[in-house]
Amino acid sequence: MANIIDYIAWRGDITFGMSPFCEVDNVIFSALSAVDYGQVLQPCLLGTPKRLDAVYEELSAEPGFDTTDNTHILLRDAAGSKRFSPVYMVYRKVVFSEEETVQFGAVTFILPDNSLYVAYRGTDSTLVGYREDFNMSFEEQIPSQALAVDYLKDVASVFKGKIRVGGHSKGGHLAEYAPAFSSPAVQDRITEIYNNDGPGFISETLGAGNFAAISPKLRVIVPQSSLVGMLLEHSAGYTVIESSERGGLPQHDMFTWKVTGPSLIHLKELSSTGKRHEDVMKKWLSSVDQEEREKFVNSMFGIFESTGAKSLSDLSKDTFNSLLTAVRTYGTLDQDSKDNIISSLKRFAEAFIR
Repeated sequence: MANIIDYIAWRGDITFGMSPFCEVDNVIFSALSAVDYGQVLQPCLLGTPKRLDAVYEELSAEPGFDTTDNTHILLRDAAGSKRFSPVYMVYRKVVFSEEETVQFGAVTFILPDNSLYVAYRGTDSTLVGYREDFNMSFEEQIPSQALAVDYLKDVASVFKGKIRVGGHSKGGHLAEYAPAFSSPAVQDRITEIYNNDGPGFISETLGAGNFAAISPKLRVIVPQSSLVGMLLEHSAGYTVIESSERGGLPQHDMFTWKVTGPSLIHLKELSSTGKRHEDVMKKWLSSVDQEEREKFVNSMFGIFESTGAKSLSDLSKDTFNSLLTAVRTYGTLDQDSKDNIISSLKRFAEAFIR
């Protein structure tokens, strides 16, 4: 199975001048936004951009650099390639607050033609990050969305040239959100928007933003049995691509997405599992109002937080057993919704919980 790491091995010697930006490049930049760059990249809009190969050289010399981590391997291989080494990186911004329930990250890549790729980071392993994600189901604006709009505005005010915006998971959601709530001047400079298997929006948010203006530029990319990408509503249709994994949640990992040449492998439609996920999510959202969603999310994370857990790795099977019991007794959900939520939570636990 060829993936984005193989893509660099195959095409890393082909510069952007020889072969233009493609959807696989988008996936790579989205994945690289998840790297913790620490002090190597400063949170300064007016800071001096650093070449990607220089960023890797500094970061890999730091104690604790994990050479087995996929994102670090990707960074290493990108830094050693003709295609990605001359790309510059700038303005790494990270915001995290338990009190305000916000987990946000972004970084900007400057390509050799001076075009930009603004990359929003997805959810990390903290419960704060996941709680903010779930808050999307009932809040018209979460803190990360406001931060995403400000970040894009700031980058556009300093750097010239055309702009691509993208991200994975929550990062993809923010990449779809920020342009829709940006000024027409910023929107006019945006050429492509990539939501890589990220959630959509509640109807109130879709009604508040100028999604019509960005829809022609938007690519929503989902694997064949997507679970995360089926959450809420998008402002445009989606492109189905193939993952090497069979289950919905493991397919969320971009390193499982199959690549051929400069393209992801496209499929005509979702798998039967993916269609079921889409139907289930739409049914649940239409049958439960925003107040009930808020109660459900608060109850769920109340159980998690009562254990003192701070991240997914702190949770145990006992914690999830308590949550499953709470779902079974949750009075306002019909039995089908309960069964489907329980099934999704079990798959989630199998993937992440010890």
